[in-house]
Amino acid sequence: MILGKNKILLITTMIFSTLLALFFALAFVPKLVDEYLQAIAGTKPIFGGWEGLVMELTFYLFMIGYLFSWWKKCTGGIIILLAAVVQMGPFLIIEQNLGSLIFGLPLLISGGLLLFLCRAQAKRPD
Repeated sequence: MILGKNKILLITTMIFSTLLALFFALAFVPKLVDEYLQAIAGTKPIFGGWEGLVMELTFYLFMIGYLFSWWKKCTGGIIILLAAVVQMGPFLIIEQNLGSLIFGLPLLISGGLLLFLCRAQAKRPD
């Protein structure tokens, strides 16, 4: 059970993560549906290069981490941090594209806060 200041931070983190999930869903779901429909019709390959693959993998990892975070804060935080690394790593290393931080930093913040809360809960004396 998380008490006091940590409870306020938990609520803030979950609101932030929920808004981030809604933003990602609004941004990616229509594009993914269109991409899959075109792939089924055979008019376009399923991934539009490595960039599309990275963004799709980031989306799925974040959503899985977000869902886990409602029940298992530590697991959700780790998966969200993994999504941040998957998103920022290739773009920063291959293309030196600092624009990847626009998507990556909110993921880092969300995952980091969840791990902080998990650690704070583990340190709590019973």
